[in-house]
This record gives sequence, C-alpha cells and structure tokens, in this order.
Amino acid sequence: MTLSLSYVIICLSLSCLVVTGQNDGKTLRENKYDFQSTLKAHRKGETAKNFVHKDTTVETEVEYVAAALQYAPYDDLSAGGLAVLEENARVFIRYAGEARGMGAQIIVFPEYGLTSLNLGLTMGTFLAQTQVVPNPEDKEVPCEYGDVNNSSKIMKELSCAAKESGIYFVVDLAEQSNCSEIALGDEDLPLSQNSDASGDPSGCKFHNTQVVFDDAGAVVARYRKKHLFLEPVFTPGTDPDSTAIFETSFGVTFTLLICFDILYERPALSNIYNLGVRDALLSTAWIDGLPSLSAPQVWKGFSQGNNVNLVAANQVGFWGQESSEVCILNQNIIPMILLQATSS
Repeated sequence: MTLSLSYVIICLSLSCLVVTGQNDGKTLRENKYDFQSTLKAHRKGETAKNFVHKDTTVETEVEYVAAALQYAPYDDLSAGGLAVLEENARVFIRYAGEARGMGAQIIVFPEYGLTSLNLGLTMGTFLAQTQVVPNPEDKEVPCEYGDVNNSSKIMKELSCAAKESGIYFVVDLAEQSNCSEIALGDEDLPLSQNSDASGDPSGCKFHNTQVVFDDAGAVVARYRKKHLFLEPVFTPGTDPDSTAIFETSFGVTFTLLICFDILYERPALSNIYNLGVRDALLSTAWIDGLPSLSAPQVWKGFSQGNNVNLVAANQVGFWGQESSEVCILNQNIIPMILLQATSS
C-alpha cells in the first residue's frame, strides 16, 4: 500500500492545531516549531479561541471551529477504483472523528482526496471511482439507503460517518450524472474516448464536485466546479452560484469553491458581494513549492482582499508536492505544525 501522509488542522483565530496519530503502521512525527506549546495546551483541554463570524447585515457574531485535512491519498488502482475510494474514505472518517474530538463542527477535505489524481486509463476504472450525488433540495440522507450499488456506496459511508460524529463533511469527489449502462458504453475504451468531453449525446456527464453532508448525514449542498484546470474528463458546472451556498446548524453560512475557482468571480466572489456570505471553504490540489509558494499568497489575498474567512484543504504528495502550510482565517495567515510520515 502506498504510504499516505495525513493530518488534521484545527483552524482557530490565533493558532492552528494539529491532530497526530497512526496511519497504517506509519508514525506521524511533528517538526519542532514554536507552536508546540499551543498544541499541548489545547490537548490538555484549555479553551481556545475560535473563528469569529460577522454577519454584515446584523450586529451578531458566531464562533465556530473548522478543520481541514491535508492529505496524500492512496492511489493504487491494482485492486480497482472502488478500493481506492474505500481506503481514502476510511482515512477521511478516521480523522473527522479526531477533529470532532477537538471540538470541530465542520471539516474540509482536499480536491481529488477520494480518488487521487490517478483516475486510470479506461472508462471502467474511472467509472468505479465516481458516485451519484442526490439533489440537495431533496435533503436525502444516504446513510438511510438500503442496499446500494458501487455508485452510492461511498456516499452512504460518508453520510453515516457525518451523522455518527455530528460534524459537517465537505468532500470533493468525481460525480456521475445521468449515466446508464447503455450511455457508458464499452468500459475498456480509453477514458478520453468515452468521456463527456467527447460529446456523448446520451447526456452522461462527469463533474468535479464538492458535496456537503450536514451533522445529520443529509446532503445539503452540491457544487460542481466551474473552472476546470486540465481536467478533460469533467464537464464544467453550470448551476447557479447559489448552489455553492449552504447554512449550518451552528449559525454560519458558507460558500464553496474548488481550486482554480479562486481566480474567478464565480461562484465565491459572486456569493460574497451579491449575497453577503463571509465564510468560504476551499478544496484544492494546488501545485506549490519553493521558492514561489504561490498558494499562501493567493489564499491570503482572497481572504484579506475580500474580508472573509477561508478554510483551505490541500492535497499533498503528487509530483513532489509539499504541503502548503496555510490556514487562513479572519484575514490572517496562520503557520501550522508540519508533519512527516516516517516508518515505525
């Protein structure tokens, strides 16, 4: 099994705290930074300051705790695409529980965190990594589904985990829409020849999608990435920007965005300036590294320039990618403890 680096960042107004633990027999080791004392203090149960959310229309403040998982996903397709989803979902669920134990009310997972960037070469391999996402207007709870097929299996597992832990999940996944066995055609065809990008007249489409499960396991938001970056298998989302917005039981309204979206007006800026949303959740697989470290600059600029809180969860480990050590909130960029996976 490919070694996976995983950790949870609890983003607070004055510090970024990290949950460490074991991952498949590998030990997560902390780098030594000045933030160690803050981490230890929080583990002893001392009170930490949370996000402060200001609604621009009323004089109220809401405090909340958010978590972001930065993770190098498992990507070995030898056992099939579904096995990849199952392993990464297992890690998601494990660390969501850790985050909830530290008081988090919502957790954001990275772009391609379930599938990895290795989508396979054939339609069959790719299809096994896709899920059907219900319309949020129906408020379906996949955990309550009976017997499910592979295209709903991971949705059910994540829904049950959100319900059991009582925490919101923000998950990026590969969504299949309006696909049938006839529409999908020969599963042995090269992926590039049987994707929506080829102009399939059947209406079968695939989207890079953020799905939000509330603390009762219901699907309350489905945002399809509008601005794709070298992702020919996916179709850009065309739904209204408002589909990227959801309200929480703890009194905060969020807007979603995925990676390259941050450089465009829609959906986040539209929702910020037209609808007054002040909190944003970013799932990303941002290529970054020395000397430029563009991710902290772009994300801090977004947060500070638009006067919003931004929680960013980045995928790491691909193409030599290092962690973008960033947790942005209340217009401030906060360093975090970096973790390394080492053999036990």
